[in-house]
Amino acid sequence: MWCRDMWTLGVKFRCVVLVGAVLALSGGPCEAEDILVPLGSDALLPCSTSVSRRAVAHAAAIHWRKNSNGRVRTVCRRERSGLEFRHVSLAGRTQCPQSDFRSGDYSLRICATRAEDGGEYICTVQEGQRKTVKTVFLRVIQVLFSLPTPIEGSRMQMTCSVNPKPQGATVSWKLNGDPQPRYSSTVTFDYLKQTHSGNWTCVVGYKQAKGEATESMEVKGITIPQNDGLMVYGAPGSSVTLPCVFSEGLRSPAVAWEKVSTATKASLPLPLSFNKNTSVFSSGALSPASSLGPWDLSARVESVEVKDEGTYRCSGELQGNKGLRTRVKRDIQLVVAQVFSTLSRNGSRTLTCHLSNASEVTAYEWLRVTYDVNGTQTVTPAGKSKVMTIPKVTETDIGEWVCCFSGKQGILGNATYHLHMISGQEGVERETGKVNRVAMVLGLGFLFLVLLLFVLQVYRNRRRRKMTMPYPAMESIVHSNFNERERRQIEKQKTKSKGVVDV
Repeated sequence: MWCRDMWTLGVKFRCVVLVGAVLALSGGPCEAEDILVPLGSDALLPCSTSVSRRAVAHAAAIHWRKNSNGRVRTVCRRERSGLEFRHVSLAGRTQCPQSDFRSGDYSLRICATRAEDGGEYICTVQEGQRKTVKTVFLRVIQVLFSLPTPIEGSRMQMTCSVNPKPQGATVSWKLNGDPQPRYSSTVTFDYLKQTHSGNWTCVVGYKQAKGEATESMEVKGITIPQNDGLMVYGAPGSSVTLPCVFSEGLRSPAVAWEKVSTATKASLPLPLSFNKNTSVFSSGALSPASSLGPWDLSARVESVEVKDEGTYRCSGELQGNKGLRTRVKRDIQLVVAQVFSTLSRNGSRTLTCHLSNASEVTAYEWLRVTYDVNGTQTVTPAGKSKVMTIPKVTETDIGEWVCCFSGKQGILGNATYHLHMISGQEGVERETGKVNRVAMVLGLGFLFLVLLLFVLQVYRNRRRRKMTMPYPAMESIVHSNFNERERRQIEKQKTKSKGVVDV
């Protein structure tokens, strides 16, 4: 605090030394103002007076000087005669607009400001017997990076430099226009990521002044995808691309693909249809499978199978600053989407949209796809749920049923189920089967009843034989009586038949 007060007193002292004698005659004020501008922009140092037009009728003398650590030098000077003088180092970048002089505006414009342009500027205006002195502090802001080439995984510092640096200034940061929770003039990145790439803006506030400077930072490494955990969706039989694109201009890295077990982190065999991009960085030739150039090391699964779901890793070794090599990697998850079909006892068919990982899915939608005789496709919304139920399958339900699933960023993918004619006839065949089963049950019941009566008759005959077995004479009498009854019945029938013929 003491140092700051002494510095303020020093400014006031210099101001008194410069105009002390004149103040007794003119009473002109001594003011100080801060101007904050980004490096490379144009700076306007204000200096104006509020004099009457009668006083302005006399030509004014203007003198702009810069105080550099106690050494004062002329920046721009204009005599009453109109003769101008400019410092050699700023001759091509300073401008005193003469068109504004008659309005009392004697501001100094510095084009394409540099860091060394920052400092204390003193404006002295002599208008007749009136002399005005004003002090302006030009502070140049710039964003500096500690590494010439930011490499993913490296440690780097980012600094908001202000020249000259004000005591008690506030500093805040923005990335691509979004405020960041960083309030120090120096920010340290222990591990650079692709998400750190973008336009970094340093916002400086001091007293009533506010300024900002922006610098672009491009982190070299794997640009697509920027983070681990990217999910790629594919249906069985379809082809999917696993993206892995490196920054342009990097030297040839050793790139490897592997499938990683989520539980043990061990390497697993790659799918049989796994196809690596064979482009080489150093060759400079474009890969036939990519439009991103030789830095595209993406892979492709030509025909997805259910067992192909899981985590795939793309890794490469990059040569960074001072020849140091840094290894970067990306984990990409392949999610397999398919439709399960089940037929219930009441004849309704249920279609279920199943994903091996549905953590990103927020909504489902079923679409009915039909084609006319000309091959024109018609898409009709059918439902918005994970499960689709068809109460009774008819011929109009035959065709494609598409399950579309989406997340916060939009549509993620889809899976298609083909409902064939055989599947559609299962409902009718099921009803026919019910009727056939009823008839079969009735037939078997009647056959069982006949068989039961036959067995009962056999049992009765056998029991009767057992009862007559101990008495042979009784058995012969029983048989004789039985034979006699049969003879009488036969004769009786013959007699009736003969009587009818005689009549």
